[in-house]
Parts: sequence; structure tokens; C-alpha cells
Amino acid sequence: EWHDETLTLELARTRDIGMNAVIELDSPDDPNSEKAKRLSFFDNINEFNDVIYQIDKKLNEFETDYNLMFSGNGIYIIFEGYYEENLEDYKENFINLLNQMQQNEGLGNKLKVHIDNSKAPWNDYFKIPFTFHESRPRISIPLPKGELNKEWINRVTNVDNVMKDYNIIDEIIHKAQWRKIW
Repeated sequence: EWHDETLTLELARTRDIGMNAVIELDSPDDPNSEKAKRLSFFDNINEFNDVIYQIDKKLNEFETDYNLMFSGNGIYIIFEGYYEENLEDYKENFINLLNQMQQNEGLGNKLKVHIDNSKAPWNDYFKIPFTFHESRPRISIPLPKGELNKEWINRVTNVDNVMKDYNIIDEIIHKAQWRKIW
């Protein structure tokens, strides 16, 4: 709905505010690197599949829907939006869920696929689909739920391939089948 820009502040004060929570699954840290380097997503695809399966089971307990997205070297699990009165409770429950998964499910171990540090500066700027990765020749893309297909993701996220064949974008959108975007 279009609103006059002079009403923007008033609308923000009088409307419900919500949250679109995201879990960032990152590739394992490279133990041989002195900097914050990550191992290749593609070398750890089976571990990503295992972690996504674990998280999917947990989210089904809460009847929460989500979308998957490839970030360029990891996975975003984008939760359906929450726009209810008790936003602080939701936020607290989400943080508790993350902490529980990091501790009990082993998703805090940086030498494995892990839930990334919420205080890392890039966590304030999650990518949207079809943006470039900062240091890899990859684009972020929406993904279908289920097991990750290493060969397909490698082919369709390679910037050179996309620049040669723009039909790849249609293929990605069709295959991802995101029915809802929150």
C-alpha cells in the first residue's frame, strides 16, 4: 500500500512491528588459517544436509515455516515473519532456540558446519537472492527445501555461468518454489 512519505514516522509508531528471523549456517572454519577463513561449502555439503535436516525436525515441533537460501558459502534459513503483540517473547524464544541448538545439537563448533556468531558484523546485513558474495565468484540464490544438490548449486551460482546464460535465473526461481516470501 502506498503512503505519503510525510506519514512514514507516524505509520511506524502506529503499526505492528515484526521480525523475520534468520539462522545463518556457515561453513567450517579453516583450522590452518590465521584469519577467519572458511572451508568450501561444496566440500561440506553432506554436513550441511545433516544440519538442515536437524533444524527442520526442530522447526516442525514449532510448526514454523521457512525458506532456504544459499548465501555464497553457507545457508540461510529464513523464518516466516512474526508480527504479533508479544514480539519480545518471540525474540527471546528464538535466541533460546539458537543457544539450545548450538549447545545440545553441536551447532556451535566452528570447525564444523555451525550457526554463525550473532555478533559478527555481516549478520546485520543479510543478503537477498541474486546478490554477489563478497569474496567468492558466487551469487546468493533461493533454494528448494530438502537435500541440497551440490552439482546444481555449483553450476547455477557460478557468476560466469549466469553471465553466459540468463535463463539460469528462471531455472533457479522455478526449482526453489518459494511459495511465500516474508
